[in-house]
Amino acid sequence: MKKTFSKLMLSLALVAGCFYSCNNKGGGGTQAYNEKSKPATSYDNNLALAWVDMLCDEVRFQRVGPPPAARAMGYLGVAMYQSIVPGIPDGHSLVGQLNGLDKLPEADKNLEYDWPTVMNNCAYLVCDEGLARFMGPNTVTLVQLRDKMNHMCDSIVGNADVSTRSKKYGEDLGNAIIEYMKTDLFDYTRENNIYESPSRAGDPAHPELWEP
Repeated sequence: MKKTFSKLMLSLALVAGCFYSCNNKGGGGTQAYNEKSKPATSYDNNLALAWVDMLCDEVRFQRVGPPPAARAMGYLGVAMYQSIVPGIPDGHSLVGQLNGLDKLPEADKNLEYDWPTVMNNCAYLVCDEGLARFMGPNTVTLVQLRDKMNHMCDSIVGNADVSTRSKKYGEDLGNAIIEYMKTDLFDYTRENNIYESPSRAGDPAHPELWEP
């Protein structure tokens, strides 16, 4: 049941990314395909599912409410899609398609990357930011998953330069998405009462509208 739910959440996140990317009409969002690296389709979805599982588990354990949980999952979907889009032929970045997302770091098309490593390090930062209000930064379980997956990817890649470059790109991408997250004013709306409650006395000009 848990695996089915995780796959459903992953599918929804990536379908949302693909929906926006496929609706690109040439007005931005183009991402140069990186021919130096393996295509994203050559990898399985195990790493992505691991991060979806982790986020869902922490949301449940920390009793995170629906709005922040949905927000964290949405940004994780953006992070995962952007991590692999350079490995998708004719792929389109979400830059210029999501409101306010004007710029993100791009992979150097002349260098080789390992997309799972990129995703792992990007997903860690975005998940950590999404849950920071409830768990604090640098949550141990998230760090452990990142390190475990990095170790696994390193052993598969077998090239220190590619691994280091991929981690760095993932971190740069994750930090840029975190900056984008801050523009939605989520924290501000939680810490400030931006709405004035109506007076219980009602409108003096219309006493008939008074309610107890």
